[in-house]
Amino acid sequence: MNYIDLFAGAGGLSEGFLQAGFEPVAHIEMNSDACNTIRTRACYYYLKNTNHLDIYLNYERGNISRSELYQAVPQEVLNSVINAQISEESIKDIFLNVDALLAANPNFNNTVDVIIGGPPCQAYSLIGRAVKDDNMENDPRNYLYKLYCRFLKKYQPRMFVFENVPGLLTANGGRYFENIKRYLRHVGYKIDWRELNAKDFGVLQSRRRIIIVGWRADEDHFYPTFDCVKHQYTVNDILSDLPIMQAVNEEYLAGQNRTFKFSIPVPTFRNSTDKIAIEHYFRDDEIMTEDAEKHRLFMAKEFTDDGTTIDDKYYCKYRVFCCRHHLG
Repeated sequence: MNYIDLFAGAGGLSEGFLQAGFEPVAHIEMNSDACNTIRTRACYYYLKNTNHLDIYLNYERGNISRSELYQAVPQEVLNSVINAQISEESIKDIFLNVDALLAANPNFNNTVDVIIGGPPCQAYSLIGRAVKDDNMENDPRNYLYKLYCRFLKKYQPRMFVFENVPGLLTANGGRYFENIKRYLRHVGYKIDWRELNAKDFGVLQSRRRIIIVGWRADEDHFYPTFDCVKHQYTVNDILSDLPIMQAVNEEYLAGQNRTFKFSIPVPTFRNSTDKIAIEHYFRDDEIMTEDAEKHRLFMAKEFTDDGTTIDDKYYCKYRVFCCRHHLG
């Protein structure tokens, strides 16, 4: 089965579908650095599936460049990542790109099985609303779900998965959520939703998300049930054996079965009242500020987790580790 990932970010939601054996038709993401992450991950899966994982491991070890890695896979693997902002102005061109990708792969039969994705959630988040005078009601991101529905209407996938933050339930008095459900039903889908928590799936983080699942009205499906993963692991169990990190430039640190690469310029602050904006995809610099003395920010040029690469313009907070596990 295949899928399209909308508002793909660095491909986190897509990763689960890849691990389940789904084949991506397209990832659509506006941030070029996130697109490089997805392309690199696409290379990993292609090389793994064709028994050439040694090429990817050479990239991991720094023996070849990213450009050389990209040259080792067919161009269509890279073309599946569309670097574009989904908007009224761009959507027709994006449709043309997706149509071309569908036509180029005979396995797709010009059909889409699943659409996944979650429009940027800052406009729905409780934090975002708390610091904006207008309660985020004038933020255009509130209405990106309509563009999501445009994809559903055009490609009529058998199912879709729509992900967002719990604040979606209460944003604008719950009216946005009601409108989203109304739109999804209007374009021909039965829907159900749950609030799920990543900690119930073995993740060492309490991260709640609203997950809407929909299927075409002519099909008979239901919301899946999941068994909670019980564990008593802590973050310390994962990180305690890692070497102590220092703020350094292009420093390579080796630990047992692990390799690290960091480029972290340390900002210089004039005084403790300086404010540092957290950069994000849209206008989060207008939404969130941090006290420079209490929350010093480091810029991480590149970090990977089992092969995922994230480049410039991604930030991590003080004392947050950015590390990847060796694939060998």
